[in-house]
Amino acid sequence: MDEHGWITREGNSDFPGNYCLGCASLLRIVRWSAQCTTCGAAARSERAAEREGWRYFADELGELLPFCADCVASEFGIAPPPSTQA
Repeated sequence: MDEHGWITREGNSDFPGNYCLGCASLLRIVRWSAQCTTCGAAARSERAAEREGWRYFADELGELLPFCADCVASEFGIAPPPSTQA
């Protein structure tokens, strides 16, 4: 889990504590952003972003950054889901 990073939730928030990014994602306590880090494209909703192949990747500090399907393909070589390919 150390290679994926950690999220700390303050005591005054829901689910306070330290969480690995995998658990934080499953608990849906990772803040969702609708703007791609690379190109600035905006997603219509979180569901649409998931359906269209948006992904999060950690930067050198462990912060999760959102990427649209096109940037995931060009930056990381990961093809978008079949439903979004032309």
